[in-house]
Amino acid sequence: MGKPKINSKLLPVKAHYFLYNAGTAAWMPFIPVFARQIGISEVGVGAMYAAFPFGGLILRPICGAIADKFQIHRFIFLFSILVMTLGFAGPGFIPPLPHEQKGHFHCTPLDSYLTVKAGDDCLLHQLQETPDSMKCDLLCHPLNEVQPEDCTAWGLVHEECSEIISMAGYFNLSKADKLNDTLYFKIDELHVGHNLTEPRCANRTEFHCDISCNNTYLMTHVRTPVPVESPYGTDQFIALFSLTFIAWSFFSVSVSMSDSLTFAVLGADSSKYGAQRLWGAVGWGVLITLTGFIIEVASSGLTYTNYTPCFIILIVLMGLDLVVASRIKAVIPPATNAAFSEAFSLLANPSIIVFFLSIMLVGMCTGFLWQFLFWYIEDLMKVQGCGSISSIKLLQGLVGGFQCLLGELPFFFLSGWIVKKLGHVHCMSLVLLAMALRLVLYSVISNPWYFLPVELLQGLTLGLFWSTMASYAYVVAPPGVAATMQGVVGAVFEGVGTALGSFLGGILYNKYGGQMTYFIFGISALIGSILHCVSNLLISRMCPMKPRTGLADMEIVDDLSSEGKSVVSGLISSVDAPAYQTFCESPRNVSVCSVYAS
Repeated sequence: MGKPKINSKLLPVKAHYFLYNAGTAAWMPFIPVFARQIGISEVGVGAMYAAFPFGGLILRPICGAIADKFQIHRFIFLFSILVMTLGFAGPGFIPPLPHEQKGHFHCTPLDSYLTVKAGDDCLLHQLQETPDSMKCDLLCHPLNEVQPEDCTAWGLVHEECSEIISMAGYFNLSKADKLNDTLYFKIDELHVGHNLTEPRCANRTEFHCDISCNNTYLMTHVRTPVPVESPYGTDQFIALFSLTFIAWSFFSVSVSMSDSLTFAVLGADSSKYGAQRLWGAVGWGVLITLTGFIIEVASSGLTYTNYTPCFIILIVLMGLDLVVASRIKAVIPPATNAAFSEAFSLLANPSIIVFFLSIMLVGMCTGFLWQFLFWYIEDLMKVQGCGSISSIKLLQGLVGGFQCLLGELPFFFLSGWIVKKLGHVHCMSLVLLAMALRLVLYSVISNPWYFLPVELLQGLTLGLFWSTMASYAYVVAPPGVAATMQGVVGAVFEGVGTALGSFLGGILYNKYGGQMTYFIFGISALIGSILHCVSNLLISRMCPMKPRTGLADMEIVDDLSSEGKSVVSGLISSVDAPAYQTFCESPRNVSVCSVYAS
């Protein structure tokens, strides 16, 4: 048995997809929670994610056209990766908004207690499971007059009792209680300055305090940003939005350029695209899980989440990717003005319009999933009981692993075979049907642990979809303008689709809740799948595919084999006919397939 053959031309492509997706997985999923930590509200996060794709909507087709026109594909590819990396790494230098931990110290003739605001219903449950006592250092300002006898008992003169008083309280967490959104901690031992005193006062006295407790879990929940006039006018919001908008825009460009270069390297073997792209799923699945674990370790004992490891991993992996990506060798034929005109004239083709509308619908559903799946999981986990809260990050990590390694990976590998067997149109119908099933299942499953088998549908809704979308753009593009067409389909998917999905999903989620919103999106995908099938059936009967005109095109037709003439003269109604796919496998027919694609 001979040694397996390794295609050295494809090794940089595979390595690029792995490093690129691994590097972006170390940071992109954590942007929303990082934004919340530096003081940006959920509304602000939603607004940012609705705006991010519009940069790609503009840049993707423009950069693709520039690359095709001036034959600078690799330069734009590497430049977009570099700018994206710098933009995503920039937030690591953004200081958080000033935070405060406030509470109230209530001193009465019977006992004393500390109160803090905490909206999390499960916080008390988590604290009561902590066996240790808690110590809190307090810097308190009296809200009413402190009686002279209390000042004397605390070892203070009367004037000192009207100023900031330094205290330390010790609490038994098992005695903590909660009323509405307020936690109550009974003080077992009180130190004022260096004096141990009875935790009681002659008259009821209340203090407003800055608190610092040795319980990290509590401090994480009571940290609140210092109030500002407008959170959207802060330096933190402006810096995060600007850097991420730039990074996201060039991220979109780099994705389109990498797909365009990959198809150029593959040439007649375009059906092997999925076998290259699957390494991206491996990189994303491995790193998102690994990074989450590293963040947990780096944040141990802190009152905030330390995202420094994200930026280090991002910079290292994307630096390696720049080296690898520079070794991708692709020969792309020069574009002509006629090719550009023909490419944009294709956008009036009914079958292409329907296909692009389907891409937009999948993008809307995908955008909604990207922003709100983990939120929905957290909502459902809280319903399961406070004992489930500690498992949220574990489940979210498993969801990411199932999506990438068990869902996307096998379907990226099989996508070339599936597209050849079913065709692009039928694959898109299958993707929409799978998306509908996935979203409806989310809406009817009450225990989020049962989401794990549902995540296998990610193989169809992203793995098969991405291969179908990218290969369709490659097939219909006239020679020399593949990068332009990749930019156009990418702009439809992300610039329009995911932006609308994030925006509409946020409105519906806020008004109707997660369960109903997932059901609405699921039924919309089902209707889209039906309309996609019906529309293509009508188009195939009313507008059969016609060959493109032009002297060069006719010369190619005259030079065809008898089999080729038979296929063309049959006026195949769709680029997705299995016979047409088989015909296109022959290297000698690659050019005519490009000419006759609808």
